[in-house]
Amino acid sequence: MGIAHHEVNFDSITFEDSAICIDLPNKKQITVVSIYRPPHGLIDTAELNRIFCSNSQVICFGDFNAKHSSWNIGRSNRNGHLIYDWVNNNNFSIIAPQQPTYFSSSYALNATLDFAVVKNISAAEAVAINALPSDHNPV
Repeated sequence: MGIAHHEVNFDSITFEDSAICIDLPNKKQITVVSIYRPPHGLIDTAELNRIFCSNSQVICFGDFNAKHSSWNIGRSNRNGHLIYDWVNNNNFSIIAPQQPTYFSSSYALNATLDFAVVKNISAAEAVAINALPSDHNPV
């Protein structure tokens, strides 16, 4: 027995993404998107709008390469401000681990770049797991 789902394609230009729509037994659906945003350039909120308009419940998670003081230790960046403002203007939520997810050779550059943006999901928690020999911890 599997989970009923189908693939969703958002034709993103600025994000790398992989998405599915889970078909729940009560005829509801949840769109789940794994995302990677390269570190250079600005986040296109129009692309986020396409993802979040796809369904009444959406979970979009991954490496946004965005820093903001509401989820990140240390300095914010322009993409962090863009995401923060966009999330607040749309009444969505950011779910981020309390510990950094990216580790630099310079401790001062450690950051929480990996988090989730959720729409109409009330119970969620993010935890970074130190499980890989990488500069990023999975969440």
